[in-house]
Amino acid sequence: MVSAGAGNKKAFGLDRSSNSWADLKHTELIVVTGANVSECFPVLTHNIWEARDNGAKLIVIDPREIPLARTADLHLPLRPGTDSALMNTILKVMIDEDWLDHDFISKHTSGFAAAADAVSECSLAWGASVTGLPEELIYKAAALWGKAKTSFLMHARGIEHQSKGVQNVSSCINLVLASGRLGKSYCGYGTITGQGNG
Repeated sequence: MVSAGAGNKKAFGLDRSSNSWADLKHTELIVVTGANVSECFPVLTHNIWEARDNGAKLIVIDPREIPLARTADLHLPLRPGTDSALMNTILKVMIDEDWLDHDFISKHTSGFAAAADAVSECSLAWGASVTGLPEELIYKAAALWGKAKTSFLMHARGIEHQSKGVQNVSSCINLVLASGRLGKSYCGYGTITGQGNG
């Protein structure tokens, strides 16, 4: 979890962000990446099913077809190690389509111009070539995320136990900040603990 702590500290000044699980069941979209919650965190899985019962869409990002992916609205089986490439491509699509919360970015973030510049070459074609995912799937994920009014993005060791773990975490946080979905009802971002009793 050191990568998660470092990424959170870079973005928020503390090593964890906290969200109420009560908000999760009312959100419009859930993204789970690098986490096999069905087998490792069944309590969270129950909360996700509650959200699904309330109409939430689910995106699962994992090279494997984990149990949660089998019933997801969208499963992105990217090549291992290409997580930040996927997130950066999604951010580029959000910028191109103007699916951004400009007010939130202006009032609550710094360095967005640098982030936008960093992903300026991350086209759908580039993202597809790196991740092995079809362009249409990446665009669909970006559209679901970009157009949602409320969302939760959660990750665990799958994206963190890599040489680019901090970069992966930061790229996830960038999506949350660009969409302004932090500190609002039914919105959140967080690191999933490594074990169900954590």
